[in-house]
Amino acid sequence: MGYHTTVARGPFKGMKYPRLKSSYSEMAPKLLGSYEAELFGPLEEITRKEYKQVIDIGCAEGYYAIGLALKIPTSTVYAYDINPNALKMCKEMAIVNNVLNRVHLGERCTNETLKNFKFENTSLIVCDCEGYELELFTNENIKNLNRCDFLIELHDILGLPVKERLLPVFRDTHNIQLISSEVRDPNLYPELEGMEEIEKKIVLSECRDGLFGSRHMEWAYITSKNIA
Repeated sequence: MGYHTTVARGPFKGMKYPRLKSSYSEMAPKLLGSYEAELFGPLEEITRKEYKQVIDIGCAEGYYAIGLALKIPTSTVYAYDINPNALKMCKEMAIVNNVLNRVHLGERCTNETLKNFKFENTSLIVCDCEGYELELFTNENIKNLNRCDFLIELHDILGLPVKERLLPVFRDTHNIQLISSEVRDPNLYPELEGMEEIEKKIVLSECRDGLFGSRHMEWAYITSKNIA
């Protein structure tokens, strides 16, 4: 498998990385274009919508923040991460992909941030924050979020009651689709040809697909009932 710094396939095909480094997750699946492939269907739907604002909470180096800025040119992206180094990397990604003028970086997004955020028409919130989603989305701020769509990584995998406590917050105002992680088919990625089978599994594994004893990850794709 050759090294490159451009995403090879998937919804963010063509997005450039400034260097061979990611934050919090494996680099190879992102460049190969297999990263979180379970979400390709929702992302295809998402990128057809003309969201005015995209909020990415737990943006890491910017895979989703910058990818969505590229795919939804009508949007302004607000990228949050408590790790200063991740924000630095996200800024570098924005510069390399020529979208820095539409990307705003912030260290912390809280329940109050979302409660008071001035949403313009339809907006998207992407969230991957290791269980903090339980603090972010509550009955206290859902009124301000009722015209937002969401793509939330659920961290029941960490032993938290996320689905039990989080999903009821959205049931009156949103439709909820649950998505589970799956094992990748290495035959879909010709770049892996010539590797041993275990090497292919390692490259494709995101350590949440059942490989090596890992538990399955779930996401919630949540769409507003108030958006036509």
